[in-house]
Amino acid sequence: MFHKLKIFFRKTWIIIPMIFSIIINASIWIIVYKVIDFTKTMHVLHYNFYFGIDYLNEAKYILFAPILGLVFILINFLLGYFYNLKKDSLVLPYILVSSSVFLNSCLLIYLLKIISIEY
Repeated sequence: MFHKLKIFFRKTWIIIPMIFSIIINASIWIIVYKVIDFTKTMHVLHYNFYFGIDYLNEAKYILFAPILGLVFILINFLLGYFYNLKKDSLVLPYILVSSSVFLNSCLLIYLLKIISIEY
């Protein structure tokens, strides 16, 4: 099983998107802890173009964005790895790992928008 994991990690089509998604998620964590003031009682969590700010809540709910990114990275990597164990196709694992890059990029953009509205 570990031999297949080593082979799975040697494929650059898998490892490069994985590295990018981890770097993006780490930058999300850094931005959250450097910029967000956790002592404030209310933070903007959602902004709508038509209605403006429509969701305020505590700062701890901002942590859902980086946690969701980590969970998505882990689930997509494990699904891609176990699919690769059953079949030696790399198309679905590549799509799964690349989608984690896309989701983490969307979470980063979401966080930057929220920070630009509030600060």
